[in-house]
Amino acid sequence: MGFLAQFTFWGGVALCFPCVFLLLEVMVGLWPRRQKRTVSVDAHSSVLLIPAHNEEAGIEAMLSKLLEAQNSEVKILIIADNCSDQTATIAQKLGVEVWEREDKEKRGKPWALHWALSRLAKNPPAAVVCVDADWWLARGNAADLATSASAHQRPVQALNLMEGGGLRGFAFRFRNEARLCGLANLGAPCQLNGTGFAMPWTLVEKHPIPVGELAEDASWGWALTMKGVGPVLMPNVEVRSHPPAGGQGVQTQLRRWEHGVMSATLRHLPKLLVSALIPPRLGRIFHLADICVPPLALLTILCFIFTVMDGFSHDWRLSWPFVVAWPSLLLAVLIGWFRYGRETVPFSKLLLAPVYAMGKVGIYTSFLFRREKGWKRTEREES
Repeated sequence: MGFLAQFTFWGGVALCFPCVFLLLEVMVGLWPRRQKRTVSVDAHSSVLLIPAHNEEAGIEAMLSKLLEAQNSEVKILIIADNCSDQTATIAQKLGVEVWEREDKEKRGKPWALHWALSRLAKNPPAAVVCVDADWWLARGNAADLATSASAHQRPVQALNLMEGGGLRGFAFRFRNEARLCGLANLGAPCQLNGTGFAMPWTLVEKHPIPVGELAEDASWGWALTMKGVGPVLMPNVEVRSHPPAGGQGVQTQLRRWEHGVMSATLRHLPKLLVSALIPPRLGRIFHLADICVPPLALLTILCFIFTVMDGFSHDWRLSWPFVVAWPSLLLAVLIGWFRYGRETVPFSKLLLAPVYAMGKVGIYTSFLFRREKGWKRTEREES
């Protein structure tokens, strides 16, 4: 067996795992979910935090939707972080309390939340709910999240979806609903998605939000999982956003999120392995397996590269890993599309998914040579 054949064979074997686990997640996610019984807890002692940076264009519409769904059960608090526009003024006119923060060195959502949580510690609420300023609650409300988090003393994550968005919106839903519902049905903690989650104050106090990271939400959720209090999914509450505006907005968001998650994965993987395997805990093993599945586009690109390399190796006896990986990957995407995407993405457009995946090659190569390190605001379409 030559070096190339050996390399592509073991690469194919490694790719079988994420492809097969992806199929498992999507299939298990189709099962009806049994909802946990929620103990009655007073939601009035909770706070909804909304970090905002120069959001004057959309903050009024977002707050109007939120106030309509909220029914004043949870105190809303805007964190106007380094704003140079009318974000704070607009929020105050709607009767929402605003905390203004100025720190040009420590910018971005993690630092804004850390600052606000430090101030709240003087008179701590029962729970905090976090929603980004360009999102809104499309189903359920913040009180549902706060009540569940307080009752179960666990982080609670709502469904995090995108309004339309074509293939990008489908990929977003595939990650945040198809896969997370499967993970929940497997009895594993879910991943925190950055917005639409609630945290009981006892956990905020013991396990502060990690700052200085692009994917602070993912790192926070992993740290809590390793402590035995991983996030749980609450699919009857849903937050939505409009897709990023224009090609640059999409690239900014994707690069920041995917670079942040991949960097955090490399740093936390050894600790996650130890936590899941010593001693073995099935829920944490499934949680770890989900973390090890690359983004869908990257997984497709890797399968394509190794398949082409396998063709050049001229040893078809060693091609069986790709006979497992490709059908598993394609079947997972087809099932996910049929269940979650066919109403918004026609099958003819789904066939363009490989082109969409290849369009992200630059994001992944820049992770190796020009990794994103700083926070940049994502421009979004307005309704």
